[in-house]
Amino acid sequence: NIAIVAGGPDGIYTLDVSDPNNPILLDQEVYDGTSFYRKLDVQGDFAYVADYGSGNGMRIYDMSDPTDIVYLGIEGLSYATDVAVYGDVAFVADGTFGVYLFNISDPYNSVSLSFFDVFTNVTALWVQGPNLYIVEENGGAVVASLYIYNIADIVNEVQIGVSPVDAMFYDIWVDGDLAYTADEAWMILYNFTDPTTPVWTTWTMNDSLGVWGFGPYCLSTGTHGVSLCDLSDPFLADPVISSYPLATGGKQITTSGDYTYVANTTSLIILRHFESLADTYVAGTTIAQSLEIDSTDYIIYSATLNSDEFIPAGTGITYYMSADGGNNWAAVTPGFEHIFANPGNDLRWRTELSGPSDRSAHLYEISIDYFYNEAPTIPTINDPGVISTVSTVDVSWSTSTDDVSIDHYELQVDDQIGFATPLYEYNVTGLSRIVSGLTNGTYYFRVRAVDTYGLASDWSTTVDINVEIPATNLPWWVYVIIGGGLLLIVIIVVIIVAVSKKKKVPTR
Repeated sequence: NIAIVAGGPDGIYTLDVSDPNNPILLDQEVYDGTSFYRKLDVQGDFAYVADYGSGNGMRIYDMSDPTDIVYLGIEGLSYATDVAVYGDVAFVADGTFGVYLFNISDPYNSVSLSFFDVFTNVTALWVQGPNLYIVEENGGAVVASLYIYNIADIVNEVQIGVSPVDAMFYDIWVDGDLAYTADEAWMILYNFTDPTTPVWTTWTMNDSLGVWGFGPYCLSTGTHGVSLCDLSDPFLADPVISSYPLATGGKQITTSGDYTYVANTTSLIILRHFESLADTYVAGTTIAQSLEIDSTDYIIYSATLNSDEFIPAGTGITYYMSADGGNNWAAVTPGFEHIFANPGNDLRWRTELSGPSDRSAHLYEISIDYFYNEAPTIPTINDPGVISTVSTVDVSWSTSTDDVSIDHYELQVDDQIGFATPLYEYNVTGLSRIVSGLTNGTYYFRVRAVDTYGLASDWSTTVDINVEIPATNLPWWVYVIIGGGLLLIVIIVVIIVAVSKKKKVPTR
């Protein structure tokens, strides 16, 4: 999201380009009035700038805070034209003397390593693997203009290839066996399959001061604007497939993501690629969907989706999440917690990217914080004893803990240890329950905790008790009455009726 620009007499400056339609200047730094910052390379938090001002050289800046550029120092040369950083070494092109090498393992204390000066006017260089590629501006004569050095021994460089050509080179970009070179009159493509014998394979008639590549394409900038070349076939007669003439006066060019950045004479121009692997070019809506992303078997009740995105005008991204493996999707808003109506243990996300055919929304990163519910701890049921001589038993247990809170406890009572069809089941908010109505026999008890989301713990260990209610010694006549109660009642009724008849007074 940060562009770092070498701006000639304006020095070095940084811009926030997170919204390419609205770049914002963050900071600017120029060392003195004689400076002319021509090119630069960036590695980690540090920028290495070629200062083409009189008597100046490579300047080093700490860019860890793009809003506060910090100047560290200079390696004095004369007219520095380009810098290429490779690991702990900075290769510096000097327009007057040649190429310098510096150890920058500590950017605060760089150390000179070596120097070679077989050149006339070095303008650009590039490092790839064990080789250093150097180009010159030679005044248009057919003389050595492109050099290849083996730098396996960093202090004993060995020239392995050279190409004499009528060219005034300003820039070079190497990718594998191919090199794109910028010339004042055209852009030349070189083949380095045999680095000892570089061969140019094609060229364009457009002037070129800066070159860059991505995939099978090359971008060239100059007074004509910007050209896009398809070099999937290096032997095409004319590889230019499109151009952008409004970006005139281009000096350097680079790409990042889906955008091209052109440093021209007076400004930084931001273009969108004509073609990009990140774009679908399908008008309408495209769906992207994840596999399971959670790492738990517990029930997921809520999640918060966060996204890093860029949504150009006319495009959009809609986000969805599912906690049950995609059976039920719910639209969500990034940055806000979503509580699932259908919780589950399989969390997934989905996006719908919409837009026209000439531009698309970009989704760089998704992170999801999710809440899943763990089961409560198992309560410990207290043993009610061995024998009960009454029909009532007071059953108690220990407190369970939970990541949310305990809603209630479930107590089961049965006369079979398997609890297939419990005699009694109770939901209890406290830690005990009186069970009554028991008769002689063996009874089994177990308990479990249930949290506010309805998730239950495992059952406690089972405890049991024998109920033995002793018989009571009653008089013999109680048993006679109990045994013949119906007969006695009948007799009493008969006697009452008979007495009543004797007391009846005749009516005539």
